[in-house]
Amino acid sequence: MLHLIGTGLSPKGITIEAIDLCKNSDFVYVDTYTSFISAEKIEFIKEQIGKGISGLYRQDMEEKASKIVNQAINNDVCVLVGGDPLMATTHKTIFLEAKKKGVKISISHSGSILNAVIGGSGLDFYRFGQITTLPNWSEHYKPMSFYNIISNNIKNNLHTILLFDYDWKSGNSVSVKEAITVLKKAESEFGKGIIRDDTFVIIMNNLAQEKESKYYITIEEAEEIDTKGLTTMVIPAALSEIEKELINSIY
Repeated sequence: MLHLIGTGLSPKGITIEAIDLCKNSDFVYVDTYTSFISAEKIEFIKEQIGKGISGLYRQDMEEKASKIVNQAINNDVCVLVGGDPLMATTHKTIFLEAKKKGVKISISHSGSILNAVIGGSGLDFYRFGQITTLPNWSEHYKPMSFYNIISNNIKNNLHTILLFDYDWKSGNSVSVKEAITVLKKAESEFGKGIIRDDTFVIIMNNLAQEKESKYYITIEEAEEIDTKGLTTMVIPAALSEIEKELINSIY
């Protein structure tokens, strides 16, 4: 049987149920490529289950998923992922591979960046529009599709979650300074007036970690923030009265 297990966001965010599954399994793996799982969290889980955990890296997740699935035909196999399972395409691929081969699958859910951002922002959950990602630009890769998504959400008076691209090697996402540079370049390209110095944004850095930080500030003020680790931005639409009260009490 294949168990896809979410480990949540905090260092001890994995559930008791998931710990028991790992204890009773034949093999335990951790996906260190698709999402960030700290060394502290891995050590905590090792202590709880009383056995070792093998790392799965980029090549394992992209090219060797079938080996993990084949192993689960006659064994109990746990794959630990950051946040909640099936959020990433990689884990969906493993799920579908297992289904095709008739392998039984269980999903252990946990906290994800999405519910943490929505719940922690102070904004109403039903007022969020399409989610988008701000990519890590390179010399020959500069997509701007995120801009139209933000624009459409604002047009419909909906908040936008802007996920920052994550680099698994460094353990960091795009920094706030880099993100604002990209946002401003997209604004200069499309010119709809949605990214201005006085545009308010919510910035959440290292949610559920010891060094968590959250800000409700303008784009101009955000340029002064230096971030490491995992960062997410929310671009709010017009705020309701209760949202204004919550934001004033949170930030």
